[in-house]
Amino acid sequence: MNDSSQSNDLYILHLNGKIANHAQHYVGYTTLGVDARVKRHRSGDGSKMIAHALRIGLDFEIGHVEHFATPEEARWREIRLKHEKNLARHCEICKERRQKP
Repeated sequence: MNDSSQSNDLYILHLNGKIANHAQHYVGYTTLGVDARVKRHRSGDGSKMIAHALRIGLDFEIGHVEHFATPEEARWREIRLKHEKNLARHCEICKERRQKP
């Protein structure tokens, strides 16, 4: 049974620069809610990739969010996106930039 107060969200973070000339996005899922998870990333209690990005002076913002009924569904979507290796296609920030003349 799913606790109705639990959030099951997938999120993509858009970095304002690239790490090692390739990574500009991070995908994750959370049951804490995206805002709470982003706060944890900013405090250094998150992924090693985002902690490294912050150490080298890169910032990030939320590029995409999807909501799911269960944490398993959110995790499955995260795995699928990681295997796809094209997070820019789903990032709203990247979509807006591609549309600008």
